[in-house]
Amino acid sequence: YEDLERVVKSLETTDAPPTLAQALQMVYRELTNILASEGVEKMDVIGKEFNPFDHEAVEYIESDTVTVDTVAEVLSNGYRMGDKILKPPRVKVARPMKQSSG
Repeated sequence: YEDLERVVKSLETTDAPPTLAQALQMVYRELTNILASEGVEKMDVIGKEFNPFDHEAVEYIESDTVTVDTVAEVLSNGYRMGDKILKPPRVKVARPMKQSSG
């Protein structure tokens, strides 16, 4: 699903034949609708507190704008169906800056 999403987004910047672009966009929309009708949702996690049970941390960065570990960027989307996580999002986590003792 994510590969198809990347292809559809790349069509905006390539010279793909219009019929191919339209066909791929139609397949992507239809698949998105089918997944939604089955209760599959993309997880919205940017700016939320990092939870190691729900998110897969790929990278940590220090930030002076957060007080707890917070999802700063989504590198790969996550999906859930109800309370069950089908695929955890791969994320970059902002950590509070360490206080210098000095």
